[in-house]
Amino acid sequence: MINKNSDSNKLLQVYNLHSEKCGFPPVIDVKCRYVSYFENVYGEQWVFLGDKKLDKATIYCGEGGWGNPIELSADKLCPNIPLNDLEKNWIVLSWAAMTDMNYLEVEELYQKHATELADKLIFKHSKEKP
Repeated sequence: MINKNSDSNKLLQVYNLHSEKCGFPPVIDVKCRYVSYFENVYGEQWVFLGDKKLDKATIYCGEGGWGNPIELSADKLCPNIPLNDLEKNWIVLSWAAMTDMNYLEVEELYQKHATELADKLIFKHSKEKP
């Protein structure tokens, strides 16, 4: 459950739509943090929890297992998991909102990191072939 301020009425309460094999969703204290929630058409749930002061964020994904958080930073904005365009855009929008950066600048940064990640995977794969 996401709770921004326990002393006031809840703004948003989200229920886990995933099976037990995905683990239990994290209990998140989001005081002084930026939080964003995304659910795609298949019911896959995502939570973005950002710390503007540290310029870092953590993504929790039910489908990937709630207990496997994904760390993001200005140096690593693209996670090493397959994403569709909506999921990628949600990360870019969340980062832009958290940092007050221009969306196009964040999108360019994301693409740069995605390209670097792809190049590393291609290089690694090419070294494994006989």
